[in-house]
Amino acid sequence: MADTVNPLRYPGDTASTDELVAYYFTSSYTAKEIAGFLLFVHNKFVSVKTVYRMMKRLRLRRYGAESPLINIVQKIIQLHKQGYSNIGYRAMWKILNSCCGINATQETVRIALKAIHYDGVVARSRRRLVRRRYCNLGPNFCIHIDGYDKLKPFGISVHGAIDGFSRKIIWLTASHTNKNPRNVALNFVEFLRQSKRVPRLVRSDAGTENVIIRSIQIALRAVHNDNMSGYRSFSEGRSTGNQRIEMLWSFLCPYFTTFWRNMFKDMIDNGELNNTNPVHLECVRFCFLPVIQQHLDIFKNMWNSHRIRSQRQVDQNYGVPDVMYNQPLLYDAVDYSYDIPCDESYL
Repeated sequence: MADTVNPLRYPGDTASTDELVAYYFTSSYTAKEIAGFLLFVHNKFVSVKTVYRMMKRLRLRRYGAESPLINIVQKIIQLHKQGYSNIGYRAMWKILNSCCGINATQETVRIALKAIHYDGVVARSRRRLVRRRYCNLGPNFCIHIDGYDKLKPFGISVHGAIDGFSRKIIWLTASHTNKNPRNVALNFVEFLRQSKRVPRLVRSDAGTENVIIRSIQIALRAVHNDNMSGYRSFSEGRSTGNQRIEMLWSFLCPYFTTFWRNMFKDMIDNGELNNTNPVHLECVRFCFLPVIQQHLDIFKNMWNSHRIRSQRQVDQNYGVPDVMYNQPLLYDAVDYSYDIPCDESYL
């Protein structure tokens, strides 16, 4: 996995305004959205015009600075070999600009992809998805959590969480198991520590791996007086009803799962891997788990900053997940999370 792509690194809460503007610009946000992040997330009031001036001073340009075509084509071919062969041109454009240091327009990427992998473009264009109606009033109104077991036969388990309103991925982690309640709960506790808030409702499948998250959620929501406090703040049911997270898994399959599953199956066919041997599975985790986690981090960053388009005859909000989650007032919504009723040291 030499010369692989790297997820865009967040500069940190102590970063300067210039660093934050450069970070959000590289993530493809508009000047208005950057000003919103500076105000709502970093408590820095900067006007949109000032953001434009800062972008000009930092020489941050989107137009007229496209990389050479040969570099764009070579990078796309390289990404195809690294597991990104099933993504569309918008997702490829996002990865090129935010993770690979390549400046390219969507039109250039679309034409290049069509020339490089015409059959894949045709197959994706014929796909049709029918979704049922889903209602969610605001960020943290309902957080959906679930495990993903497509790589479990090879010793790798994935666990994730997504916000129902904004479709922002809260966490997406790979480990040796997603059935141990302690391992699963660590993701939830880290989310609570970072946000310093507790969601209104957590939705999960029925399973013993979620018992600690259930206890934490119910305990933290017991002191609130709304109609979903206490035991009602945690919901369990069939996986078919956990729509948002199941939707995420369907997108994760072509972006991530297909590549790794085929690679491990090829290793088994070639006699290089015996997935019934615990020692072989430990070797898989030792060699591939960091790379797989990096792949998931790239998908998470790309997903949270991509723009969700409006759909005909579908009544739901659309936009950038990060913007919808952090700036709900732009969508006539409010954050439905609550203050954590204890000191962070107890978490």
